[in-house]
Amino acid sequence: MNKRLLFSMVVMVVLVWLAGCCQSTTTCTSLIDDLRNEGATVESGGLINQSFFSVQGRIITINGSDVRVFEYENEVAAESDAALVSDDGLQVGNVTEGRITRITFLGWVTSPHFFMDGRVIVIYVGDDVGVLSILTKVLGAQFAGL
Repeated sequence: MNKRLLFSMVVMVVLVWLAGCCQSTTTCTSLIDDLRNEGATVESGGLINQSFFSVQGRIITINGSDVRVFEYENEVAAESDAALVSDDGLQVGNVTEGRITRITFLGWVTSPHFFMDGRVIVIYVGDDVGVLSILTKVLGAQFAGL
């Protein structure tokens, strides 16, 4: 194999690897930018803690509705917390070796909707069709909720 062909193959492998690493670059800031680019009015608010997630979140307001955004260090950490959420979004728990080691029953005032993109988890508790539509457009289908 000549050196030029080998070099080309190495460059292609590195580019494919980099593309895979950089696919999920969503952050709270980029989420806000994407929502605004879709025509939403977005305001950034204060910090929030949810005892069932391992990171602190931020409240943002989308077209007048509060949304909670949790930004993780990496996608693996986000997926780990997302895996704890039940399909209907009404409880969060952890089952270890057939035993429940922690469970939280969530008493939402209305329908919860959990979204995830890369290293960001978003919770919207509400039924505003416009907010749900724009979140789905920007983040994809919800992974849990009603």
